Amino acid sequence: MSEKDIKDFNSSYEKEIQSIKLPERLRQDYRITDCLKESEIKKIYLLESAEKSYYVLKMFQIEYSSLLENEYHVMQQLFEVKNCPVPEPEDYWTDENHAYFLRKYIDGSSLFSLYESGYFSTNERILKMSMELCRIIEVLHEEKPPIIHRDVKPENFIWNKKEEKLYLIDCDSARYYKEGQERDTFFLGTPEHAAPEAYGYAQCDVRSDVYGIGKTILYMCCGRTDDEAVKD
Repeated sequence: MSEKDIKDFNSSYEKEIQSIKLPERLRQDYRITDCLKESEIKKIYLLESAEKSYYVLKMFQIEYSSLLENEYHVMQQLFEVKNCPVPEPEDYWTDENHAYFLRKYIDGSSLFSLYESGYFSTNERILKMSMELCRIIEVLHEEKPPIIHRDVKPENFIWNKKEEKLYLIDCDSARYYKEGQERDTFFLGTPEHAAPEAYGYAQCDVRSDVYGIGKTILYMCCGRTDDEAVKD
């Protein structure tokens, strides 16, 4: 692309972002600066406050509101009670068509981006990040009942270089383990990282997250998560 094409694209994208209407309760103090993710059921935006602080707004279709409400409460528990490295949750609410979850933005690079940039070029770095990852998931599993994340993958963890700290930034697939339940009600998570039981064979438990941890460490080692990656 030429420099002019890039400028035209950026200008068009900025106009598109500015045309998006925020929920009424946020319009006075926030503005959208970027769309981080968009799918049929959800949209995720980066917001800037009047005080120049950054936040993430997750907006789900109303029929999926229970997932977002659950994420809000899980993050509250992890942040306030357990001092776990997750973004500070700010608010949760619904309207006629959508559910909303506002949280603080964590600056940094995902484990996926770190691999792409060549960060995991030494075993020492892979080992250090693997230990950080395990410590976070351990906090979830030590709760009563255990919190099962169900979507442990490189994109859901952000490394903040300034703080030298790994953050878990997404919990919308998390659920509390229910003693005696045969299987989860429906599949959530990412197929490439999901344990077999996530597809309805049984209820996900702490072993399901251990499976996701293994897949994530495998990605940090070689940039792949398929079975053949282990052989290579």
